[in-house]
Amino acid sequence: MYALSRALYKDISPYITTEHVNGVNTDVRGTVLEACEQTMDRIADDWRYFHHPDRFLFEQVRAYFPITDQLVVYNLIAKHVERALQVTKTYAARGYKPDGSRLRCRATTRRSTPCMRNIVPGTEYCPSHQHLAEPHFTEDGLEIPAHRHGATAHADA
Repeated sequence: MYALSRALYKDISPYITTEHVNGVNTDVRGTVLEACEQTMDRIADDWRYFHHPDRFLFEQVRAYFPITDQLVVYNLIAKHVERALQVTKTYAARGYKPDGSRLRCRATTRRSTPCMRNIVPGTEYCPSHQHLAEPHFTEDGLEIPAHRHGATAHADA
């Protein structure tokens, strides 16, 4: 995700304004870079619940760009965020996070502690909690309902 956040920053940095923003003289480039990195890290960790990350990032950094360039900047952000989501979903389909660590089961145990077992690739749960699984994630990001995965068709003859 580091490479993706740096690629995003590299594409949008030429559009950063040199004027003072809201009367505050801060490190504008550092603020934009930090926002890019935080957004990409959140996509890697929490992509299922991070709705509209492109809008979120743009709202954080839009003040640092001239109004005439904001549409271009938003489109660049949207393109890079979409790529980050694709990468994250590809790793998730294989059972890993983008940093290379294994995904953990999303269920909780009877003692209300998080299950610490590794997931079965293609699902979000370990073998013990497969009954909780709804969607099946594939490498191309499509979701197939779990009850259809591996099911056979029966004829009504």
